[in-house]
Amino acid sequence: MSGDKKQPISAKLCSARNADDAILIGMSRFISQRCRVPGICFVALLLSLGCEGEPRVRPEKSDKDQAKVNVAKQGGQGGQPAAEAVQQPNQPAPTKKVRLGRSVWFETEGNNRRVMVETSVCLREGGLECLLCRTHSKEHESILSTDADAQVIHAGLLAAGAKPGSPVQYVEKQGEVVIVPPTGSRVRISVQYEENGKLVTLPAQHWILNAKTKRDLEDEWVFAGSKLLPSLNEEDQKPVYAATSDGSYICVYNMPYAVLDLPVNNPNKDPEIRELQPQTNRIPPLQTKVILILEPQPDDKARM
Repeated sequence: MSGDKKQPISAKLCSARNADDAILIGMSRFISQRCRVPGICFVALLLSLGCEGEPRVRPEKSDKDQAKVNVAKQGGQGGQPAAEAVQQPNQPAPTKKVRLGRSVWFETEGNNRRVMVETSVCLREGGLECLLCRTHSKEHESILSTDADAQVIHAGLLAAGAKPGSPVQYVEKQGEVVIVPPTGSRVRISVQYEENGKLVTLPAQHWILNAKTKRDLEDEWVFAGSKLLPSLNEEDQKPVYAATSDGSYICVYNMPYAVLDLPVNNPNKDPEIRELQPQTNRIPPLQTKVILILEPQPDDKARM
């Protein structure tokens, strides 16, 4: 051990607070070197998180709240015991987060686990195929784009407790093609951004209009999990994670390589006849930085 002169990856991310933290961050070296297999990534993310970092997804404690804490520590005001001076509800569990890879963060808050993806607005009106795509792929039909690796997002969802199902399948039965909708754990998706100096957090469905019903999108996404494809590189035969190659990360129309998709029979259509459209008046200006928050839901809500 003493002969190992390599600088631990924790020095790049945060200072490990205990042995468990150091172990976790050391294992996350797999992520920093770009995981090839989601299962390996999952092992690297087992939860003893001990570092704070960006992106910031909730406001810091206000000066007023901090003052109350200081009063409590000093024994109250006017000679009152501290317990009587400050009547505070149960404090929320502390949040811990770690960077998994470029533009992807993993956060815990008590028993809650979530994945956060840094994105930017690239479309406010027009035909819609995806909520999120890879940069330089489908920006002409996606509201948000990111330079994150889809496989790292997949690994984060595994660590957060989500179970992958399957992307849409086209099965031939009795001479006809039957569409099998995507399956997997349900994942709640929220968008978070700054507007007029304030942090805004909304369900992602708030940005998507069903032109047929004139209402917001009602379905919740599922963790379809994309798929691994054989490499076309003769020198590197490692499988390719399809969503990273294709760019279809979070879809609103069924795509065979999606990481997340809607669990309904909703095959892709020509842009001019697509029912799902951007809610232009609700989406911030182009290039606005947006944090996507992905929160797997309990197993009893999974659609498998």
